[in-house]
Amino acid sequence: MLCLAQNFFTMLRMQLKHNRVLVVYKPIHKKESSTHEVLPHWVKHRRSHERTIASVSRELQRFGFSFKLVDRSKFQPPKGIDFIVTVGGDGTVLTAAHMANGIPILGVNSMPRVSVGFFCAVTAATFRPMLTAMLAGKKQPTALPMLQGAIDGEPLTFPALNDILFAASSPADSVYYKIKAGNKHEVQRSSGVWVTAGPGSTAGFKSAGGIPSSIRDNRLRFIVREPCPLPGKSYHWLKYTLPAERPITITNEGREGIVYLDGSAHVTLLKHHQTLTIGIAPTRAQIFLSKKQLER
Repeated sequence: MLCLAQNFFTMLRMQLKHNRVLVVYKPIHKKESSTHEVLPHWVKHRRSHERTIASVSRELQRFGFSFKLVDRSKFQPPKGIDFIVTVGGDGTVLTAAHMANGIPILGVNSMPRVSVGFFCAVTAATFRPMLTAMLAGKKQPTALPMLQGAIDGEPLTFPALNDILFAASSPADSVYYKIKAGNKHEVQRSSGVWVTAGPGSTAGFKSAGGIPSSIRDNRLRFIVREPCPLPGKSYHWLKYTLPAERPITITNEGREGIVYLDGSAHVTLLKHHQTLTIGIAPTRAQIFLSKKQLER
């Protein structure tokens, strides 16, 4: 029976080129672990994460894949890789998507009780069935639009999958800027501007009052956070949706601001009179998603 199973998995593996796998995992630093060691729930979550890494490794071995484990903090643009598995949460998927350059990604949520895992299609328990379906050709990755930002024409380090936020360096401060798209423009003051496409429309964009859309929606959209017009003034352009081919520009008219790519880990300064341009990136993220995720 074991030989038959091994032959079956070998046959499935040969149907696709996914035989060189990179497993990118969220690290648990010693300092972080010791700080939370006294908290029982943290110990459970850490163990769940460690068990998931071990389970994913076992399944890949069972299917006969050649794979390598990489701490996401050391992740570099992959070469000679056919398939990426991430173990962690959405942050780990985002890290992989930034530099995957079209390589398919499968996200495994290692702590489903505390992690949203919006981009994670499976857990440790459902990893094997998903892998089997992929190898049988029953599951294909979904192409998701990403955002490409540039400052004064110089592209930012990598595209963003979730969103790009322009805000002040202090959460208690505001930014002063001119926002423009097509023939429309307006000078505003607010706590910041969220820019996203479909994949990030249920994250910070939604929390700020935006209306979420399909995860595959490649239209560009923005929403202004906490507008604060000058006395006697009002703003008319606080949220907008644009076709994929039309970029948004934000020119900083005030003090130094910050551009956040997919959260606070990757930031870039936007100095006085510099212009941030945001459009849909030419390369899309290829991510395996569940039916439920595609319906969001």
